[in-house]
Amino acid sequence: MIIDFSDNEKKMLSGLSSKLAIKHDCTKKYVCDIINGKSKFTTELSIMIYKDLRWLIEFFEK
Repeated sequence: MIIDFSDNEKKMLSGLSSKLAIKHDCTKKYVCDIINGKSKFTTELSIMIYKDLRWLIEFFEK
């Protein structure tokens, strides 16, 4: 499954990919690919990253 974040959500998440990459011990490119819909989220790692991205979006929308 590929995630489609809206342009507004992508804008909110810009600059946070490197921090999430450090947290999840993966590359910044991998996190960016998930944000931009270029990577499927089928692994445990991608699902955890997705959950963090959703949490951040909810946090910033408050």
